[in-house]
Amino acid sequence: MKETGMLWKEKRQQQQHDSLTDQRHGHTLTEQEEIEPFDDNSKKSSIGTSDCTNLNSSSNGDSGYEVPKRSGFKKRMDVTAIDIFPYDPSEEVYIRPQKTLIGSLGTIITAALFAYVIVNSLQRFSKDELERSIKPRIRTDEDSSEIGQLGMILFHNKKPFYDERFFRIEYRYRAIYNGDMENDIRPRVYLDIPSKTCLLYHDDKSPGKNATFGCPDKDAARQLLAAEKEKLRATAKNYTKFSDDVLNFPTELKTMGQYGSDAYWFLEIKLKDCPSYSEALNITCANMTEIETKFMETSFNFDFVMSSQVSRTDSLWRNLYMNIELDRWTGVETYFQKIFSFETDRFLHKTSQDQRNYSSFHSVSLRTNRRKRGDTFNTFFIRLHGKVQEEKFAHYSFLDMITDIGGAWEVVMIFMAFGFIGFNYLSYQRNQKRFEKAN
Repeated sequence: MKETGMLWKEKRQQQQHDSLTDQRHGHTLTEQEEIEPFDDNSKKSSIGTSDCTNLNSSSNGDSGYEVPKRSGFKKRMDVTAIDIFPYDPSEEVYIRPQKTLIGSLGTIITAALFAYVIVNSLQRFSKDELERSIKPRIRTDEDSSEIGQLGMILFHNKKPFYDERFFRIEYRYRAIYNGDMENDIRPRVYLDIPSKTCLLYHDDKSPGKNATFGCPDKDAARQLLAAEKEKLRATAKNYTKFSDDVLNFPTELKTMGQYGSDAYWFLEIKLKDCPSYSEALNITCANMTEIETKFMETSFNFDFVMSSQVSRTDSLWRNLYMNIELDRWTGVETYFQKIFSFETDRFLHKTSQDQRNYSSFHSVSLRTNRRKRGDTFNTFFIRLHGKVQEEKFAHYSFLDMITDIGGAWEVVMIFMAFGFIGFNYLSYQRNQKRFEKAN
């Protein structure tokens, strides 16, 4: 059947050639001169005619088929001229000319998509797009976070109140080594940090609020830490393990580890009752009747304020506003999260700026218990959260732009090529069945 089809094709081409030749001599085929159905017995006679000796050569180089010439304007406006998968006119029995129109439209669509990718990539690069991504991970014992600015403001009847005959704010920096498993050679560390008056809530738009003796004195803390480190250095001569403790001993107030870690550092803030410090500071406390009267008049409150950095350059003031209860102790676990932040280069995939580390307020949890006269009213524990975050600010770089353009071109070409190949195959199959049905 296939051989018959090919011979029919040659017969058809001969007919076209003869028709064009007769038209040049002013002769038109009549119905009687039309080609009779082809059979095997006429194979030699039909092919052997002298009129078809030049069957495969014509004025335009195509097989037995002279393509009508188009004017220059029509040729420029004809979209089929840009078909990236053109068809051979001698194969029009199998693939119809409509395929050329679809192929040309595919070329236009491909060019439009590619142009869109180029324009979009150039715009993104010119606007200097910056994409922020966060990747959390489990905290390690080596991770630490410096404690930012914080403090406490006491209120009575909604007015600032600080009277050490009633309360006193104390800061203590603490360390626990290896979950207290080596207390004989690595005892707990307690450093009492002096408090001072400072401004909280201050920024470019606000002068802030005064926290009377409500903030830790960080300058004094540095001196105390340096002195404690020298004491530990002297002891380390007798214990090899202490050499690491000396090396990793903090020089600033910071949080690190958790209970059970090799070194666990955290800050403790206490709102203490007068009888617990009156003798040491030579202060006469308010009597119980005066204290109860103050609590009955209106509530005592405190505002615990902390600076939380939310990005490489921006920070916010966060706060916890709580009541002071006469007969109940409240413990507040306050967690800060460590963030490692870096920024990529404008042109290449590399880090353009030094990695910056900062801490951000994460969460709190409360626990309460009964208290009696002389016990602490409230205790805050400033700790490091169990997860840290790796923050990346990625510029849409020049290399990204080139990669997107090249990748888009490859993808578009692959999909369009497969589309055209599929169309050709389906067209061939359809016309082949049509031809077999006709014969």
